[in-house]
Amino acid sequence: MLAFFSEAKRVLTDYIIQMHDQYISNICHECKNIHNVQMRKHKRKHEKAIDSIESVVNYLIDQDDFVSLIPNNLYQETISKADLKQARDDLRQFQNTSKYGYANLLQNRYSSMRRYFAEFINLPFMIEKGSEAILHAIKLIRQIDAKELRSLPDNTPTEFINYKLQNAIYDQNKTIKRALWEVCVGIAIKDAFRSGNIFISHSNKHVSFECNLF
Repeated sequence: MLAFFSEAKRVLTDYIIQMHDQYISNICHECKNIHNVQMRKHKRKHEKAIDSIESVVNYLIDQDDFVSLIPNNLYQETISKADLKQARDDLRQFQNTSKYGYANLLQNRYSSMRRYFAEFINLPFMIEKGSEAILHAIKLIRQIDAKELRSLPDNTPTEFINYKLQNAIYDQNKTIKRALWEVCVGIAIKDAFRSGNIFISHSNKHVSFECNLF
C-alpha cells in the first residue's frame, strides 16, 4: 500500500509539472501570435512614417543655412506639420509594440497563472549547479506569498529572463514589474525542467541523483 501511494505521488507530481509546461507553452505561443499580428498591423504605418521622416531629413540636409530655415517652407516642401506629428506617433507606436508588446501580453496572463502557480511554486525543487538564480527567484516568490516580504528586493535575479524581455521587466521608475517578472520565472522553470537543470525528488520523469536540495 505504501508503494502504491508513493508511485501515485510521483505520477501526480509529473502531471503537475506537465500541466505547468503546457500552460506556459500555450500562453507564450498565444502571446507571440497576437504580437505578430500587432506588428503586421503597425508595419504599413511604420513604413509610411519612415518615408515621411526621410523626406524631412532630406530637405534639411539640402539646406545650406539652417539658421534661416523657415518651418513653413519645410512643411510646404515636405509634409504638413500634422502629418509629421502623425509620423512621429506611428514610429513611437511601432517601437513600443516591438519592445513591449509581447511582454505586456505575457503580463496580462499573470492573474490566470497565479490560480495554480502559488501552489506549484512550493514544490520541493532540486537543482543542478548554474540554476541558483532561478531558485533564488522561487524563494522570493514564496517569501512574498507568505508576507515575509512586501516587495521584490534590489537583488532580485533577472539573468534567466529572455533578452527580449529584459528591458520590459522594469517600469519608468526602474522598478521590477512583479507580475511580468513572475511570469518570466514560470517560463524559466519550464525551460529548466526541459533542460534537466531543475528536478523533483518524488518524480518519475524529473529526478536526478546529482543535485542540491532546495
